[in-house]
Amino acid sequence: VAVGVGSQSQAIGVAAGINWVVKDGLGCVGSVLAAGRFGKHVDEDPKRYKWMADVTNSLGVALELSSPMFPGMFLLVGSVGNSLKSVAAVLGGSARVSITRKFVRSGNLGDIQAKLHSQSITAYLLGMSIGVPLTIFCGDNMMRAAAVYAVLTGIQLFSSKRALTSVSFHYLNQQRSFLLIDSYLKSLRDGVGGVVQNPDQIGRVEQFITRFRRSRYGVVFGSSFSQLGADGLRFAKGIRGYFVQKQYFIVKETGGLHVMLRKDAREADKLEALFVALHAKHFVPSRSPLESWTSGFDQATHEYTIFVKQITRAGWSVRTILIQPDREIFCEW
Repeated sequence: VAVGVGSQSQAIGVAAGINWVVKDGLGCVGSVLAAGRFGKHVDEDPKRYKWMADVTNSLGVALELSSPMFPGMFLLVGSVGNSLKSVAAVLGGSARVSITRKFVRSGNLGDIQAKLHSQSITAYLLGMSIGVPLTIFCGDNMMRAAAVYAVLTGIQLFSSKRALTSVSFHYLNQQRSFLLIDSYLKSLRDGVGGVVQNPDQIGRVEQFITRFRRSRYGVVFGSSFSQLGADGLRFAKGIRGYFVQKQYFIVKETGGLHVMLRKDAREADKLEALFVALHAKHFVPSRSPLESWTSGFDQATHEYTIFVKQITRAGWSVRTILIQPDREIFCEW
């Protein structure tokens, strides 16, 4: 910037260059922070993070487009917009890898990536061909530009929602586990046998636009003994012997059940813990004596072995399970 121009113009150019570097630098910082904050969670719920990336990118572009309207705050508005786009690139790229892996069959990842790249280039060229006449149409009119951007963003987000809804995964995360187990137990309770929904059925109903509401199931998955009240501690003391050899501990507390996990609990242990807790919510009345709870846990453990066989036949993978607890709190007992 400002190479070969006069001193005053050079000073202006240097200042503009510094502002540009600062804006891009803040974007890089945002991408690093996003990778550290969300990186380990993307594989569990790639649909949610891909949607977050699309929304975040749209907000970032909107801020960059609106920056000329705030000349005194150009650096701030442009930096925030660029940071949001960088965060979206990290989230979207990570989620795209997980989603792409879902389509891999017999080592054809390279072929899928090539087709994905071809589709991206085609969409890019199509966007350019549409963008040129739209740019001429908008000219310097910011209201026209805002209206066109709003329409195009609405189309893009709608298309993204439809595409993500059609994607189903064969491995279990926390949300899919809740949905799958709850529907299975409801069919048992209604006397129609253990009906297992397949990945496509669960994929159509799982939430990714809003956060999954686990509270409606009455199970706190990933709790600690310090969170329990007097009734919960009394229940835990009475039933401790039942869970001595297990990697999870379930406690009845006012308003629901708390599930504690050992530090070395495997993903299969987490799935079993969630199944046993939800089974107890369906079949053991909350005011039952301690003996009824232990009997209910025994029944749930037996039913769990049947459940695992049935979900395997329905197309679910029991070798890949990614169930993150609400909070990463580990206990010993």
